[in-house]
Amino acid sequence: MLAYLNNDEKQFSPTDINTVIKEILIDSELLIKEQNVEIKFGNLPVLNAIPLQMNQLFYNLISNALKFHKVDGTKAEIKIRSQKLTNKQVLKYPALDNKLAYYEIIIKDNGIGFDQQYEDKIFTIFQRLHNNELYTGTGIGLAIGKKIIDNHRGIIFTKSKENQGAAFHIILPAQ
Repeated sequence: MLAYLNNDEKQFSPTDINTVIKEILIDSELLIKEQNVEIKFGNLPVLNAIPLQMNQLFYNLISNALKFHKVDGTKAEIKIRSQKLTNKQVLKYPALDNKLAYYEIIIKDNGIGFDQQYEDKIFTIFQRLHNNELYTGTGIGLAIGKKIIDNHRGIIFTKSKENQGAAFHIILPAQ
């Protein structure tokens, strides 16, 4: 993987996810207008994170949501929200440290979605669910995102149905 994905504790700093999302939306403004996408996001947390990696993570997820919109005339929507997890909710995920506070950030779209059975495949480098004729890409964006989340001691999972959109759930520690 890329050198910047190495976990370097000195790079962690308070990172406002609202600011990260706003910057990505500014950078993607032309594509958002061209595709007439409605993007809504609520109050997102400030996390102790590596800012560059958070930018890459959310850029990849938003780019995928934009790329895999329906072309049947349905208005494309992306919703981003977060919640602080309770201790009881954290215990549902054995990979998490139950002594830490966590936020769950959900990026949900109403795009083409995918069959849930392929969830593990989409986080594997160079694995693609769609052919290059319809949807361009290299198949590394989500693999990089997973590595970033691993660097931050978090988890990622999806909930999706074909033709009903996808929701990416990212759980990251507050500190």
